[in-house]
Amino acid sequence: MYFRRLNIKENNKMAILSKIRERSVFLIVIIGLALFAFVASPSDIMKFFDSSKINAIGVVNGEDLSREEFARQVEAYKANYGSNVSQTQAMNAVWENMISEQIFKTQLETAGIVIGEQDVWQAIISLPAIQNSPIFKNEAGLFDEDKVKEYIVNLKESAEVGDNAAWLEWLRTEKSIRTNLERTTYSNLVSVGLGATLKEGERAYQFVNMKITGQFVQVPFSSIEDSEITITDDEIEKYISKREKQYKVEALRDINYVRFDIKASKEDEASLRDELTYLLTDREEYNAATKSPEFVEGFRNTSSPIEYVNKYSDNKFNDKFVFRSDLNGSFVDSLFSLSVGSIYGPYTDGITLKVSKIIEKKEVPSVNASHILISYTGAERANPAFARTKEEAQAKANELLAQAKTTGTDFGSLALANSEDNSAQSGGNLGWFKEGDMVPEFNDFVFKNGKGSIGLVETIFGFHIIKIEETKSETGIKIASLSRKVLPSEQTENLIFENAETFASQLAEGKDFTALTAEKKYEVVSANDLKGLDEFVTGLNSQRQIVIWAFEKDSKVGSTRRFDIEQGYVVAVITGNTPAGLAPVSKVADRVKPILIKEKKAAIIKEKMKGATLSEIAKTTNAAIKTANVITQETPMLDGIGFEPAVVGAMSSAKLGTLVNGIIGNQGVYAISVSNREIPPALPSYELNRKNVLKQLQSRGGQLYNALKEASDIKDYRTNVY
Repeated sequence: MYFRRLNIKENNKMAILSKIRERSVFLIVIIGLALFAFVASPSDIMKFFDSSKINAIGVVNGEDLSREEFARQVEAYKANYGSNVSQTQAMNAVWENMISEQIFKTQLETAGIVIGEQDVWQAIISLPAIQNSPIFKNEAGLFDEDKVKEYIVNLKESAEVGDNAAWLEWLRTEKSIRTNLERTTYSNLVSVGLGATLKEGERAYQFVNMKITGQFVQVPFSSIEDSEITITDDEIEKYISKREKQYKVEALRDINYVRFDIKASKEDEASLRDELTYLLTDREEYNAATKSPEFVEGFRNTSSPIEYVNKYSDNKFNDKFVFRSDLNGSFVDSLFSLSVGSIYGPYTDGITLKVSKIIEKKEVPSVNASHILISYTGAERANPAFARTKEEAQAKANELLAQAKTTGTDFGSLALANSEDNSAQSGGNLGWFKEGDMVPEFNDFVFKNGKGSIGLVETIFGFHIIKIEETKSETGIKIASLSRKVLPSEQTENLIFENAETFASQLAEGKDFTALTAEKKYEVVSANDLKGLDEFVTGLNSQRQIVIWAFEKDSKVGSTRRFDIEQGYVVAVITGNTPAGLAPVSKVADRVKPILIKEKKAAIIKEKMKGATLSEIAKTTNAAIKTANVITQETPMLDGIGFEPAVVGAMSSAKLGTLVNGIIGNQGVYAISVSNREIPPALPSYELNRKNVLKQLQSRGGQLYNALKEASDIKDYRTNVY
C-alpha cells in the first residue's frame, strides 16, 4: 500500500568516542547478524567453577554444567533479546545450548576429532561479513587478512585499559565459531559414514513399483462396542511397566485455583454514569481563582463541545471522521441516526462510558482501485531486483498503460505479471480507501476521475498505472465524547482483596477447597501436569511464581497459597503430586485404554474369523469379500477403508492364492488372499535407486542431535535454582 508517509525527524548522531570503539560496534553487529542470534560464552574468558553439585546446574554424561556459567549465559541471552524473551525462555534456550555443546564434546573426544586454531581462523576470515567489511580492505579495495589481525589486537589492547566489552564479545563469537565448526565436522563425518547397497536400491525400486492385486475380508473394530470391553487399572499398569521408556514422566504437579480479578463493580459504573450525567447539565461551580461560584454550561448546551471534552473527558477530542466500520457495539445505529448537535448516552463502549455529541456529519467518498507499479533505482522502497533508470521505468509504464487501455485487456492479469509490489498477487487491487489515505499524486487521480478510468501518475514509489474499479460514498461523523474509563474504585479493590484473603485464610484453617468454592459459588480452574520449569499456568499465562511454589519441598497435596497477579489475586491448592519416573495409571489411562481395547477386540475378532477360505470367513463373520486392485507398498491404501500399511505389507510377501488370516490393521482384523503381484521389470542398474536411498538416510541428519541427546545421561538441577 502506498499510504502517506509520516514526517520523521532525524535523530542527532552521537559523537564518536574512539576509532576502535566505533569499529568494534560495527563489526560485532555484522558478525552477530551473519552468525547467530545467540552465542555461548567462551572458556577463554570464564573458567568453570568446581564441580560439586552446589555449583552445578546439571550433569551431562558425568560432566557438570557450571551453575555460574549458566547464569552468565542466561543474562547475556536476555541482554541480547531484551523484552522479547522471558526469564524462562532464556533459561531454556541456554540449557539446550549448554547440553548440546557438552554432548558434542563427548562425541568429538570419542571420535578423536580436533579442530585446530588454524581451522577456526580460516572459518573466521571466510565469513562474508568479514570478507565484505570495508574495515578489512586495503587501499586496492581487496580483503586483507592482516587488517583483521590488527583489529583483534586493538580490541585486546582496549580491554587491557578497561574497555573490555567488545573484546569479550569477540571471544564469545570466536568460541561460537569453534563450536559450530566442531558440530558441522562431526555431523558431516556421520553423513559420510551412512551408506546404501545396490540391493537396497533394488528393494526400494520394487517397494515403489510392485503392484499387488488380491481380495480380503475385514471385520472392523467398530463391530464391537467399546462398552463391551473392560480394562482394569492393573492391565494398564502391566502394559506401561513393559514400556517404561515410553511412559516415563518428569515430576508433575496439579493445581486448582480461584481467580479474584480486580475489576469495576456495578456500583463503580453507576457512579461514573452519575458523573457524566452531572457534566451534561448547566451548573454552578466554585472558582478557586475568584473564590466565588460561577455559572458553567453543561455539555448538552455548550457552544464549545471540543474544548469541553478536552477539559473534562478522560480522552481528548479526535478530529477525524469515523464510519460504521470503525465502530463495534449496539450503539452504532443510534449514533449514526443522530443529527448534528444531538446527544447520545451515557453508553458503554468497551471499558469506557461515554456521552457523545455529533459535531459534523457528511458523505465521504471512497474508492476501490488497482494499480501496476513500475519502480526505478532511487525510488522509495525500490526493489533492487528491478534495477532501471527513471527514464526506462517511465517508458515501460507507458507501454503498460497502452496495453491496459486496449479493449479486452484483463488489468488484473497485467498487474500480476508486471507490478513490482505485494499487490501484484491480488491483481494489483489495493482495496477500498478514503481521501487522504494515499500519497498526493495517487490521491488526486483516483478522487478526480470516475469508475473505469485508467491513467498514469508518478509518485515517490515510481510510476503507477491506475484503474479505478469502484466508487462509493459513506456517511462519516465527527464525535465529541465525554468519556470515563470504567475502573474499580479503591473501595472495590479493598473488597476484592478481602475476599481473596478470607478465602485463603479459610483454606489454611483446614476448610475443604471443593466445599468452600461450591458454597461461595467461585469458579474453579484446573491446571494439571505442571512441570518444574514451566512458566505458564493454564488461564494465567506467565506465572512462574505459582509453579515454583508447587514444586517447593514443603508443598504437598492440599497446600494452599494466595498470589498477587496483574489486576487481581489467585488462591491455589495443590491437588496432585506426580514424582518423576513411570507415569501413574491416572495420567496415562486415556492414552492406554484405547490401545488395550483394540487389542482385546482384535483377540475376540480373530476367534470369530474361522474358515479355510475367504468365503467361509466372510460367511462366519457376516462380512463382505472386497478387492484390492493394483495397490503398492508406497501408498498402502485400501479402497473404502483407508491407510493400512500392515495389511498391504502382508500382501506384498504372502504366497499367491494362500489364505492369511488374523492380520491386525488400523481399522480392524483382516484375512487376505493375493491373486497377483506384478513385479516391475528389472533395471540394468539400481545405482540411481541406491543414491535415492542414501539421500533419504542423509536427510535424517537433523535427527542426529536428538538421538545423541536421548542416549545421553542428563540430570537437570534447574528447578533447585530457578
